[in-house]
This record gives sequence, C-alpha cells and structure tokens, in this order.
Amino acid sequence: VKSSASKRQKIGAKVVQEELVKEVKTKDDVESLKLSHEKEKEELESTHKAQIQNLRTEMQVQKEYFEARENDMCTELQEDFAKLGHEHEEKESQLQSELQTERAKLQSQKVDHER
Repeated sequence: VKSSASKRQKIGAKVVQEELVKEVKTKDDVESLKLSHEKEKEELESTHKAQIQNLRTEMQVQKEYFEARENDMCTELQEDFAKLGHEHEEKESQLQSELQTERAKLQSQKVDHER
C-alpha cells in the first residue's frame, strides 16, 4: 500500500511538474508574442513617420515649384504689359503725327481755297 501511495505521489508530482513546464512555455510564448508585437509596432510607426516625412518633403518641393512658376508667370505678364504699353505709345505717337499732317493739309487746302 505504501509503494502504491508513493507511486501516486510520484505520478502526481510528475503531472504537476509537466503543468509547470507547460505554464512556463506558455509564459515564454506570451512574452515572445509581446516582444514580436512591440517590434512590429515600432517598425510600423517608423515606416509611418518616414511616409509622413516623404509627403512633407514632396509637398514642399511642389510648393516651391508652383511659387517659382507663379513668379515666372508674373514676370511674363509684366513684360507683356510693358511691351503693350510701349506699342500703344508708339501707335499713339504715330496717330498724333498723322493727325497733325492731315490738319496741316486741311489748313493748306483751306488757305488755297480762300485765295
């Protein structure tokens, strides 16, 4: 009877030991999963930050491009307006000259007609 109780005690101790080993393995697995999850989270955050920085850089490049393009267009418009103003002044001067010539002719014809 004593050896039977001793056997049961040994078997019970062995079962308890196996359960403890399983529990330790489970804790190790959980800890491993936590570490893996934390590493994955850090990688995702790093990737996300890099993507945000890339977008900011791209937006800055586009902003600078459009500002430069806007400045170029403004310069072109100013040059066009200056050219048109100069052409207008030349045309106005030409028309004034033609008008004076016509007045002189009319005055000359009037003088001739009065004689």
